[in-house]
Amino acid sequence: MKSIKILFTLISAFIFFGCSQDENLTPDQAPVESQINSLFSFTDFTKNGVVDIAKNEDGSVNIIVELSQPASEHYEVKLYEGMLDADLEVQSILDLSPIESGNTISSTDVSNTYSYEELMSANIHLRVTQNNDHDVKSATDLGANAFKTSEIKTYPIIRNGDEVGTSAFIPRENGPMMVGVSLYYKDFEYGYEIDIYAGTALEGNNENVLIDLIDINERTSKSNSYTNLDEGYALPIDIEDGYLRIDRVPTHQGEEYYSKTDIGGNELTGRSISYDFDRPGSEDRINGWVKLEERVNGNTLFSYQMTGEVIPSSTYAVNLNDNNYILHGENVASLGKFPANFEGVTYADVKGLKDGSAISYDQIIEGTYSVRMNKSNDPDYNGKEVYAVSDIGQAALTDTMYEADITFTHPDFMNENMNVKIYKRLNGFTLLEVEGSDYTNDNIFHDLELYTGKDHESQSSSKVAYMISIDRYYHGYRETSPYEDPNNKEITFDEMMEQGGHYRLLDSDGEEIGYAVLPN
Repeated sequence: MKSIKILFTLISAFIFFGCSQDENLTPDQAPVESQINSLFSFTDFTKNGVVDIAKNEDGSVNIIVELSQPASEHYEVKLYEGMLDADLEVQSILDLSPIESGNTISSTDVSNTYSYEELMSANIHLRVTQNNDHDVKSATDLGANAFKTSEIKTYPIIRNGDEVGTSAFIPRENGPMMVGVSLYYKDFEYGYEIDIYAGTALEGNNENVLIDLIDINERTSKSNSYTNLDEGYALPIDIEDGYLRIDRVPTHQGEEYYSKTDIGGNELTGRSISYDFDRPGSEDRINGWVKLEERVNGNTLFSYQMTGEVIPSSTYAVNLNDNNYILHGENVASLGKFPANFEGVTYADVKGLKDGSAISYDQIIEGTYSVRMNKSNDPDYNGKEVYAVSDIGQAALTDTMYEADITFTHPDFMNENMNVKIYKRLNGFTLLEVEGSDYTNDNIFHDLELYTGKDHESQSSSKVAYMISIDRYYHGYRETSPYEDPNNKEITFDEMMEQGGHYRLLDSDGEEIGYAVLPN
């Protein structure tokens, strides 16, 4: 029994003296103050741990590092002077407790070196390294340079549709933002020039450098770049109109650039809206879509594609026009050109109109506009010849529609047919669509009008609105946007439906040749 007591005493002494103050993994008192900082992977900038600077009740200070995943082998943990950047030659100023293979935590009492207040204002950063100071697994800024993790933005680096790297824009609480760029598949023989240029990735050029970033040199295995920006760019959104461009050097044959990435204000918010893009009356053969996407700065990325049986065989200009396509307002902005026989997607940036005024995504979708693919390659063309159209914003149609078939009553037209559809637009106005047999010639001129009541023979019915003319230009299909009553006053879709009960198809003498009762 005595020998067991001696053994217990020896084990207790070994535990007490074998664990130094610097390796105290579990402080025995709750901290009275604490600052937690995220650790970041030095390669792809993902969060992979935390650093907790804790002040205890007795005034002692601990730096506790906890990794998200166990160490694969022995990791060194050290403090370094200054802000985190690409300089791997910087000398460490304090060694902290290492993290052994299979473990995740390092806890070090630094009370003899720093007070809690000194750490909060210090110009230092922390690195977790494997093998040597150059093989950095995790890192973060501390003290005055602590990162503002809630404001971090990351952007994938895309090349030919594949993600080939990542970039991170990491603001600090009291200092300049850091930009990190990491390439997944760096070619040893090439260097990579990295800069931020003014404009968008779509329309910006390589002439107007906004911010110089540190390049990745050729003939080195290093695939990362770190740059601390000046104080004018404290947050990603402060880069209001810019894109990240990477050029491979020496230039690869036939390569204009390695990658371009919209950042900051040019990032897409995720808000978007799509519309049909087709030729009225030929929607089954000539059709496609138009899409609007909002950028963080409020500007708009347009895209469009023709997906129908027939693709334009000529290059046509595409424009944004004021008002719906039938009322055909002013050509207010160019959306680029649709290339002949092109089956892909065409893109265009819109942040202003031709008159120099700015226009936002919200202003477009809250306004009344149309997209027109003109039968001309002149971006200033605003004639009537169009290949495809799309009413967008408040000119777009709602789901409200009423349909009626004309019953022909005149003996000369008993074998004809005509279908009338009336649609409500988002702005409350009307689209009328007439489709049927092509029975007109130079001597036939009919008017379709809307009347009150349901009785097409009633003499007491009054005209609510003139709807459309069926004349020699009618070839079985026509659209219009009726918006005036008989007194030339504006009339909405709802007002037409409240007042109107039936259509009358009248000849040039005002005689009825057909009618249809509205189902509303």
